[in-house]
Formats: sequence, C-alpha cells, structure tokens
Amino acid sequence: MVVLDNMQTKYISEEYANELQQQLQEYTQEKQELMDMLTYLKEQKSTGALIEDVGWQRAQDRLSYIEDQIDITSNCLLRAKIMEHPKNNTTVQLGSKVHISTKDSEIEYMIVESIEANPNKGKVSFISPLGRALIGRSANDDIEVSSPKKNAALKWKILSIA
Repeated sequence: MVVLDNMQTKYISEEYANELQQQLQEYTQEKQELMDMLTYLKEQKSTGALIEDVGWQRAQDRLSYIEDQIDITSNCLLRAKIMEHPKNNTTVQLGSKVHISTKDSEIEYMIVESIEANPNKGKVSFISPLGRALIGRSANDDIEVSSPKKNAALKWKILSIA
C-alpha cells in the first residue's frame, strides 16, 4: 500500500513506477468487478431473490477501500518523477547503489525516498538511520549506525558506489 506524507514531488525508481502502474490497473479491474457485483446484488434484491444485505455491505466496504487506494496510487503517480541514476559515483546520493560491508556480511542498497523504501528488496530510505549515515559519504568511508534493537552501533564500510 502506498502512503503519502505530503504534497511534495517524490522521486521514485522506474521499477517502482511500474509497480504502482500495475497496482493501479489491478485496483481499477477490481473496482469494475465490485461494481458489477453490486449491480447484480441490487437487481436480486429488487426481485426479492436476495434477503440478506451482508454480501452487499461487504462489497460496498471493499469498493470504498479500493476507491481510496485508486486515489492514493493515482495521486502518487501524478506527483512522482522518475529518479535519474546519479552521474556522480564518488558520493552517495538519492538513487545511488551502495555496496557496504560489516565484518560478518556484505549487502547492496539503493538509496530511495521513504515511499519506496523496502530493505528486504535492497532499498533504504535516505531519511532512515542507515540512509542518513550514507548520504554524502564516499567509497572506503567507515560509518556507524545506531541500532536500538541491539543497543549498540553497527559499523559499516562503503565498498563501492554505483
């Protein structure tokens, strides 16, 4: 689900824009199916073949939710701009792909807006603790990020920036 925090332009990756377009298409299709179902239920109710309103109410509730999602997703796409890949690979910035390591592991993250952030998909927000620590830094820099869960600072090394 897309959650927008304000009316500013958001810079998103082309991949995320495509995901939102797909989501919008699915929501629009589901809306049409729900409207068809509601028309059918209304006809059944008018002929007396339908007595209970449970199905009607569930369809109405779902339709309301889907319409909200269509509005939110459409609004996001209208305000979004496709993020260009940074031309400067010497410092970390929005859109950079950063390969970092600790003594135990290596990982690559793309620096994105919070709307697109998903660490499980390798996307970290530039306003997250890790994102803030990375922005403006260079390859071979060491960074520390506080970890509330571990009650300690995690130490990372920037291996490369793409």
